[in-house]
Amino acid sequence: MSNPLTKMRELQALMASLQDEIQSLQNNPQLKLELQFETELRELLKKHDKSIQEAVQVVDPSFRIVSGPVRKSHHKKADDQATSRGKSSANTQWYNFRNPHTGEVVRAANILKAKVQEWIHEHGKEEVLSWRELTD
Repeated sequence: MSNPLTKMRELQALMASLQDEIQSLQNNPQLKLELQFETELRELLKKHDKSIQEAVQVVDPSFRIVSGPVRKSHHKKADDQATSRGKSSANTQWYNFRNPHTGEVVRAANILKAKVQEWIHEHGKEEVLSWRELTD
């Protein structure tokens, strides 16, 4: 059994490290731009009474958003769709994510798969999404 005092000190050190990292991010001008973009985008969606999914379909109609059970949505249309299908259906769009650095291929319905998340952490979301290929 681990000493509780040791465990507490380890967690405090981890917390201090994470707080430093958060502080560094908060001072990052790129983060400020991203937050401003997100705020403006959400305001625009609200103004036009559109969901993020609807906006994605306008920008890229071939992109299929696959989600698990909807926790809580403010859009009735999304709630209705979520209840009419289970975890996976015949309509699920599958993608191959082909890592050009390693040649590894991962089949996934979305970017929530652990390996894809690992790649996103390592290479960035935009780059990993560029590796996506729709499968049959």
